[in-house]
Amino acid sequence: MSKLLSAFKLPDPGPALGMLAGHGATHWMIGVFYVLLPFVRESYGFSYLQIGWLLTSFEAGVLVFSLASGPVVDMTGRRVIFQVLALVIGGLAMAALTVSPDFTMFCLLAALIGGMTQFWHAPATAFLSFYYTSNWGYVVGLHGMGANIGEAVGPLIAGVVITATTGWFAIPAESWKMGALVPAVAAIIAAFILFIFLLPKDKHTDSEKPQGMSSKQYIDGFTGLLKDFGVMVLCCMMGIRSTAQLLVRTFVPLYMRDMMGASASLIGTVYAVMHVGGMIANPVGGVASDHFGRKPILVIALLAGTAIILGLTVVGNDVLFVVGIGCLGFTLYGTRPVTQSWILDMVPRNLHGTSVAVRSVIQSTFGLAAPPLGGWVADHYGLLTVFYGIAILLLLANALTFLVPEPEKHQAAE
Repeated sequence: MSKLLSAFKLPDPGPALGMLAGHGATHWMIGVFYVLLPFVRESYGFSYLQIGWLLTSFEAGVLVFSLASGPVVDMTGRRVIFQVLALVIGGLAMAALTVSPDFTMFCLLAALIGGMTQFWHAPATAFLSFYYTSNWGYVVGLHGMGANIGEAVGPLIAGVVITATTGWFAIPAESWKMGALVPAVAAIIAAFILFIFLLPKDKHTDSEKPQGMSSKQYIDGFTGLLKDFGVMVLCCMMGIRSTAQLLVRTFVPLYMRDMMGASASLIGTVYAVMHVGGMIANPVGGVASDHFGRKPILVIALLAGTAIILGLTVVGNDVLFVVGIGCLGFTLYGTRPVTQSWILDMVPRNLHGTSVAVRSVIQSTFGLAAPPLGGWVADHYGLLTVFYGIAILLLLANALTFLVPEPEKHQAAE
């Protein structure tokens, strides 16, 4: 028992908890953005296809800023300052949504929100691997738990705020604007906290060059990652899994609002339940993969996720639907620390920031076409058909998992 409990201990948990809080703020914005979509659709009269294009804009921002984040972090050697900037700019973009005049501006702001919330990840991963030299599965799991806390608490609060302020607006559907302001403020507060408490800890060791890597070193390392078969297959698998997750985030709130007639509070609650499942699964999945291997944990989780998605299409009871969403969150989000720590096992430590950028670019590339395609399918064949597509994507991701080599010795064991 003592050995099991020791797996959940860190020698200096403060920075990891700070990263958890900052990550929570970024995903608070993401979670609320998705919950707002049904109400934005009502307010502006957007079609499902247009909602899909909004999500494509979001993913385009993720793609562009992913390309920049790896080089910026690895070549400058700076980490926390970029996380602070990502939180501030993302928060301001979230606030600007409330005064967006048309669809084009919505798309531009969605791209900026997606880009900034993604830009957080490369410096965060680089900082964690710089500060902690072992138990990466658990450390990444804690970081991932912050995302689930943000995406659980944020939509829940947004749902309550939207419901409570409905009478404040001439058009009730526009109460979503108040729900958008809360995560904007939270992100800016989190940025201030990181600036004060974690920036002083972002110091280079004696063996590290303060200026980071040279451009030639970076290009050589980057091209080396692109030539690594195992890394590329793992990134493709992560891209397919994240596309399935993206479709779940997008179409579960739309399904609940349009098919079940759910209120903002209920949608926020269901979204919260999904991420509570993920919050529990993140550290558990990370520790399990540290001790039992990345591949077996990932295969089990993806198979379970496929079964749950198919089960949701035939559930006729609201309570069972909520329980199923919670289980789906446990399986889908529980894979995140497994895949992220797996890629850290496979690449040199000085390229950890770049490895995040590479897999994020691939994930975004996969995700660009998925939302409008899902919207088109929903417009023509119904929302349930989208769920069948999600199940197929999870099966494909599982098949690719078997092609990825398992490192013989994990960092946690060194």
